[in-house]
Amino acid sequence: MQRCLALSFIALCLLSMCCVFSRRLSMKVVKEPTNYGMGLINQEPAANQSPLKTRVPPANFSGPSHLLQLKGKCLTKLSNDYKYQLCLFDNATQHEQTLRWNPFNGVLGVWQQWVIENNTFVAMMMQEGDPCGNRFRSAKVELACGNKTEIESISEPETCHYLMRLKTPLCCDPRSLLVYPTLPRDLQEEWELLEGSLLYGDITLQGYKKQLQSVFLRAGFLMSSEQKKVQKSLQNDLEKRRKLSEGNFDSLMECQAEYRKLYANFTSLQMQSSTEISNVTAAVV
Repeated sequence: MQRCLALSFIALCLLSMCCVFSRRLSMKVVKEPTNYGMGLINQEPAANQSPLKTRVPPANFSGPSHLLQLKGKCLTKLSNDYKYQLCLFDNATQHEQTLRWNPFNGVLGVWQQWVIENNTFVAMMMQEGDPCGNRFRSAKVELACGNKTEIESISEPETCHYLMRLKTPLCCDPRSLLVYPTLPRDLQEEWELLEGSLLYGDITLQGYKKQLQSVFLRAGFLMSSEQKKVQKSLQNDLEKRRKLSEGNFDSLMECQAEYRKLYANFTSLQMQSSTEISNVTAAVV
């Protein structure tokens, strides 16, 4: 009985929310949340600010095993009134360090895949960052040898597409970024057969590159279009569930649909309680 009363109260509250939502729908001005905040120069975002959120989760770790020790390691660099933070195999963010009333704080990209050239891992791709016009921000992180692990430089060669140069002693060995040694034996053998087919003219260069791309995909170095679709779908589902759990709805229809589900559960429990009460009454008589 208490469960029924509680569900009844929740259902009434949800219905009132839907009614308020429908009355205020035409007054909605801000269509989407943004990552612009009210930060102060050389300070972290205020405690009452919403933390930055990524659109998609990072891909699994892949590549040379000795780079696993860099996973989760975060590096920062100040450049031209911005503080950049790079969390390896996770994400890259940008924080404006000015006294403007709305300094930009946003996600530049999330770890997705490798850039491979001439049998070598040359860069990490951070993609699917915050919206920027009709595109999404991204960052390419090039790897180079250095005495310590640090961000050497940052530039923006194309609007909303950033280039970071990461130096680390883990990349100083000439063999440290070779792709072939990181592959499982079955994919190594497949690559060897491709090399032979190309050498003897049994396959065109275009066909060779296409099949080699397939090898890298199966090794987890690259993300296929299908994987990206699944990834975005999962992220959208999680975001939708979070909104519903907080009582936030994107439309009146969504609110009404949630109310109908709750009302159906309430009706079912009410009938169940009535049956139990009848059984108890009959037993007493």
